[in-house]
Amino acid sequence: MAVFDAARANASGDTSVRLATLRRDVCAAYTSYAGSGAASDLTPVLAKADALNAAALRRNYPKIRSGVEKEVGARLLSRSRKCCLCGHAPSAQLDHHLPKTTFPEFSVLTFNLIPVCADCNFKKRELYRRSDGGPAFLHAYRDPLPTTEAFLVADISISVTVAADFRVVQTPSIADPAFATLQHHFESLDLADLYGELATELMGEKLTPIYEYYDEGGAGLVQRYLQRDALGALRRHGLNHWKRVLLDALADDTDFCDGGFTHLGDREELPLSGH
Repeated sequence: MAVFDAARANASGDTSVRLATLRRDVCAAYTSYAGSGAASDLTPVLAKADALNAAALRRNYPKIRSGVEKEVGARLLSRSRKCCLCGHAPSAQLDHHLPKTTFPEFSVLTFNLIPVCADCNFKKRELYRRSDGGPAFLHAYRDPLPTTEAFLVADISISVTVAADFRVVQTPSIADPAFATLQHHFESLDLADLYGELATELMGEKLTPIYEYYDEGGAGLVQRYLQRDALGALRRHGLNHWKRVLLDALADDTDFCDGGFTHLGDREELPLSGH
């Protein structure tokens, strides 16, 4: 309640009175949030009870982003350099996991404020439940995914060019409800498209050394090069980072390693890498 109390202390007039009156209800709501199985299971309490009270609660949020308590917002944003929704772009905004429009009582609940990028925040909008009632998105602080099981995979296709199609798969430790949330999260934020675009860029960057390794030792040397870089990505980013997934998928694709990479571009167009 420290952030709420700080915001309340800097309120004035009718807003100050309303926040003081609401403090007990907000405290009870915070307790419910912490004890709920999934945040999306919570029922909005204060938004419909009194529009003026709800507005007073929502006015707390600007105070921690650009107002008198802005250092609180800066500290919350610094909890993750990368967006907690896509894992790629720099975090630039705080997303209300449960939207403040529906849940004004959680406007400044730190556990409800997640560092995200602008694109993901826009795509997520005010959604918090799927059509079947389950959580629409993973909660960065309460929905841990396995770190020793690969749930992100990439399928490599070679035709006019080389493409990587990303998807999520259920692993033994991911229960059905959690996987439904993961799938919805992945699809709603267009992560397959994002990772596919990043994969195209990375393959282009690696094309020159791939040609050179192929000249030196054929498909086997290309495969070892990709496996080595995949191991580096694993150590830096983890098992389910798109870069590790892509590099291992390319290394496992014998067609790609044995000349399929040429569909990415002609050698004459590429600079020397001096790998």
